[in-house]
Formats: sequence, structure tokens, C-alpha cells
Amino acid sequence: MVGYTPSTGMIVQWKNCDTDEDCNGQRMLYSHSDDGRTWSSPPRILFPNMTTLGVPTTLEPGPPVYLNGRMYMAASPGFHNTTHDASAQGECVGMTGNVW
Repeated sequence: MVGYTPSTGMIVQWKNCDTDEDCNGQRMLYSHSDDGRTWSSPPRILFPNMTTLGVPTTLEPGPPVYLNGRMYMAASPGFHNTTHDASAQGECVGMTGNVW
């Protein structure tokens, strides 16, 4: 997902995991750019791994949310489905993380 405001530049968020996009231990990372050419490095953690008590949880990036001149990046938690294609299933209540 990509977000942009003239005052903060571009924010890109993506899924990150050891084996593929959706696996136990997944987290969301982001990078920022003022000009679209030079990006913050290394990427920063937007949402950490949400797995608790052995329940494999994944995150689905959501579109940016713009409120009162501020940009928030959003994600929906889901459950890691290991029975067929290992994709995230059953998205739950959304959440947002304040970036700028």
C-alpha cells in the first residue's frame, strides 16, 4: 500500500515474513520518501508480529487513512490458514498506526 501527502511525502507499507507473505511471525514494514527516489533504510516496523499463545496471526495492508491533515497506515489482522494455500483468512477488526 502506498500513501502520500504533500507535507509528508510517500509512505509504502508491505508484509514481511520468513517464508512468504503470510506465515507465522509476519509483520508489516514501511519506508518513507520525500521525493519518491530516496527511501528510508532500513525499513521500519509499522506493526509487529501479532501471534499470541500459538495462534498464527497475519496482517493484511489496508489503504491509508487521512484524518485532520494526518496520514495513518492501516492493516487488518487475520488468521494464518495452513490447510490449503497458506493465505490469510478471516480478516478481523481494522487497526491503524500513526506514521506522521
